[in-house]
Amino acid sequence: MELEDLRNLQAKIQQQKLKNKDCSLLVEELENKAIDFLQISNELLHSIIEENKQLLVNDQLFVNVYKDDSFAFGTHAIQLSGNIHHNGYMYLETDSTESRFSNMYASSRYATNFKGIVQWNGKVLMKATKRKFQFFGSRVPEQFQGFINENGEVEMTLIKSRFELFGDEFMSNLMTDPFNGDQAKRQKFNENIARVKKIVSDFLQGELG
Repeated sequence: MELEDLRNLQAKIQQQKLKNKDCSLLVEELENKAIDFLQISNELLHSIIEENKQLLVNDQLFVNVYKDDSFAFGTHAIQLSGNIHHNGYMYLETDSTESRFSNMYASSRYATNFKGIVQWNGKVLMKATKRKFQFFGSRVPEQFQGFINENGEVEMTLIKSRFELFGDEFMSNLMTDPFNGDQAKRQKFNENIARVKKIVSDFLQGELG
């Protein structure tokens, strides 16, 4: 990543603004690339990001399903995404399922294990890595147990589920406290995100105008 790449992206944003088009995705891309650029040269920003990674380390992560959905052609989750909100809790939702039209047994195959990455700012993406087959009815996940390591790798395994007779209820939304009630960690994590945003904002205004 070079400074010229950031300038080119900033120019695209300005063009979109002149056309009154939504440029929120480009702005997010610019901020993310600026962070990548600054991590090499700005020791303070690098240390803040590394601290947040350490704050997220948790070997006793309990993830609870708090909402199920029912769809006529619904199936079980194969991908989850989400983020850590300002309250310090991580919220996940099913954003991808296996199609019944590509696999007639899709609604009977429920995930028992997910793996993915938690970024320093709390953004999460996880994919199902193990699944089981329920011949009659279905199993609806209720709770997972897992961990987040120092590299941001997250994994969780199903430890509690319930039988569902008709097989048309599926896991939709999950939540967990990655800080296990440690308010000091929660507060520091949020403060660090705000500090990084300030460093990036000052850099972009100073370098790109």
